[in-house]
Amino acid sequence: MRDLSIPHLRAICEAATPGPWKRMTTLDPHWLREVRNSTGSGVAFCGSFPERQAHADAVFIATARSALPALLDLVESLTAEVERLRSALVEALDMVKTAHRKRTFLEQKAFEERLHNLGLLAEVGR
Repeated sequence: MRDLSIPHLRAICEAATPGPWKRMTTLDPHWLREVRNSTGSGVAFCGSFPERQAHADAVFIATARSALPALLDLVESLTAEVERLRSALVEALDMVKTAHRKRTFLEQKAFEERLHNLGLLAEVGR
């Protein structure tokens, strides 16, 4: 799978059987490999070996059905927050630049006023 974009992953989630999914719980270890949906229909059977790997894969598949949409929501929420903070930072930086320009201008005016008060401003202009 190469396309890991949020819209593509959402489309995959929406096309899949609705969740939540869960791994079968039974005394027979063979059925612990099966993943079923909320209506009890089988959606996956893990055939990996050793058996404990098949059980772990079944847990992963069942968990991913609910986790992936939640993680996509979180990514979208955090992306929106990053954009909001980026905009606020740009605005704050503009304010700092404006304040610095005003401060520099006022400092220059105060410096010229001091020079003028000392009678040096006319000499500076020569």
